[in-house]
Amino acid sequence: MKRFRGGKPNKEQIERIVRVLNGEEELGFGNSPVYEELFLRIQKMFRRKEWGAIYSLLNGVNISDWNFSVCKFYLLALSKTNKDLFLSEIGEVSSRISKPENIEDLVDIMYTESLHRDVIDLCNEWQETLTFRTNLIYSRSLRKIGLKSEAESIIEDSKIRLAEMISDPEADLDIVLSSILDVGYSGDILASERLLYELTKRRDLYQEIHERGMLNRFVELVNDTLDRQKKLRLPDALKVF
Repeated sequence: MKRFRGGKPNKEQIERIVRVLNGEEELGFGNSPVYEELFLRIQKMFRRKEWGAIYSLLNGVNISDWNFSVCKFYLLALSKTNKDLFLSEIGEVSSRISKPENIEDLVDIMYTESLHRDVIDLCNEWQETLTFRTNLIYSRSLRKIGLKSEAESIIEDSKIRLAEMISDPEADLDIVLSSILDVGYSGDILASERLLYELTKRRDLYQEIHERGMLNRFVELVNDTLDRQKKLRLPDALKVF
């Protein structure tokens, strides 16, 4: 993909990117080198606060599940430049996506913009398939509007569902690994330790890890859990001295 001369995309570049992201060019389901390069380019542009250029590039794209990892930067750019259009687009996009990882990203964007009612409505719609991190955000939005007991219930229920996913060989391992890691991030170290132990008993786990190239992800989860265990037990160890 050619660089944008002067930092701005030309008409030909815009048209090509729109064709790619609208699925008009056969590149696979978001896994091609072109798609990956485009994701990294747009991500870098967002970090550089090139919001106008992002708008120009992605304005004509029909946002869907398969292109959302790139197009979320369009929504993020709008949140910085045009609140009214952002709110309109958020409503449209909410009806077009369903993949758990995309729901997670969209809910995160909504929460950042204090759209707590929208977070709650979207999470209620997809409650059975939400990742643990999405449920954390859902819980925080419930707290923001004063529903504390409901917020606590959401977190506990999500841990139960995660345990059920771990024992289901058909459940997406990528989501399982991320969710156990997020349980640790949430502060429930004992629960993350227990869930990791249950994961090690999953049928054909190690074969699946190697086949999907997730060895580094799994090692990261184990190391993170062990580090959090050490921090949890450090105060008790210090009492000995």
